Amino acid sequence: MNTAATIDLNVDFGESDNGSPSPDELAVLGTASSINLSCGVHAGNIPLLRAILRAAAALPVAVGAHPSYDDRPHFGRRETGLPAAAIEPLVAAQVLGLMALALESGTRIRYIKAHGALYHRTAHDAEAAAALCRVARGTGPRVLPILGPAGSVLEKAAKRARVKFFREGLLDRGYRADGTLVPRGEPGDLIKDSAVIASRAVAIARGEPVASVDGAAVKIAAESVCVHGDSERALAHLQSVREALRAAGITVLPFAP
Repeated sequence: MNTAATIDLNVDFGESDNGSPSPDELAVLGTASSINLSCGVHAGNIPLLRAILRAAAALPVAVGAHPSYDDRPHFGRRETGLPAAAIEPLVAAQVLGLMALALESGTRIRYIKAHGALYHRTAHDAEAAAALCRVARGTGPRVLPILGPAGSVLEKAAKRARVKFFREGLLDRGYRADGTLVPRGEPGDLIKDSAVIASRAVAIARGEPVASVDGAAVKIAAESVCVHGDSERALAHLQSVREALRAAGITVLPFAP
């Protein structure tokens, strides 16, 4: 469990239909320490990704690949039932494509975090998790770390595959007492109060419990905490988290520098 005076602050990013980053998106780049950058499949587009990567190259922010199911109409948040054997080539193509764009832009991809339904699939499906680990090992000269939920099947698969695994806590999502996420669409699935989100970040960084939707306290082991970039108040949430962590004496640093 992370009880150190540092933590990573990551955000899902590059998920708009714009051709270039908006002022708010550029501000997010200067606030987060890591961005999980869309690979242009569930959202985003090549001009936007190129512009984000160029901007990120000049900042102390780590860029990770955020691959997804090929299901743009549902923003990659619907389980497609894709056979596990097809996950590896789908994800590898996305990660390699983003790596090429990053190289053109003067930066590089430093880790992988699956998106949406694929994130949840790899957290409990051993074959899907193994496929993601093979991509992490096989897409370049360096083995890419994986960011995902603590205690998951994916964490165990990464250990077997000798892939570095970093645990994440989701600040704007509700947790149940058993540490699992409240499914989207159910009561308590989303947290929209910046003050609550910020207090959860401090608690997780300190190794302290947070409140679950069941009313019980639950500990979320994490080296990184996440705010979803498609939230209307993502920038406000990130700014509140940054300020709360600073006030608590906790330094925000990328887990994959």
